[in-house]
Amino acid sequence: MNMEPMVFKFSDPGCTAHYMDTLLDIVKGYRDNQKDDFLAISVIQTCIDVVPDFYHLPQTLQKTVKHQLGIEEKVKIESIALPNEQQMSLKKQVAHILYSTRNSIVHAKSNYEPNGLECPPDSLEEVNQMMSSIGRALIQWNENQADYIRV
Repeated sequence: MNMEPMVFKFSDPGCTAHYMDTLLDIVKGYRDNQKDDFLAISVIQTCIDVVPDFYHLPQTLQKTVKHQLGIEEKVKIESIALPNEQQMSLKKQVAHILYSTRNSIVHAKSNYEPNGLECPPDSLEEVNQMMSSIGRALIQWNENQADYIRV
């Protein structure tokens, strides 16, 4: 990344403290958002098998995920053996859906901008069932860890 244009802009006499503060706030917000997203993805990829609960996702989101995985819409994900790469991609996409849905609820009245991966409000009950199952799986995963790893 070429930092020269930014350094030039900061050295410009017209560059105000407000401009720099605004830019730093944007960068910090982006960094914080990336950390949160990464945490959701890494926990699900490491600890959870999302295939058994995939049916809890609304049909529109199932269709999107299947399309991205290159799986026909009619095929039930839980009835096929996914290669490891597809399993990881599936987990990542489910993590994005859950994270986006969470953000759409928590930040509903602020500056949240939908990305198309949010669960529709009329399907939240199904996603809640998925989250309950994921919560149980996380507890079970933790219980199966050695004492020095267990949280």
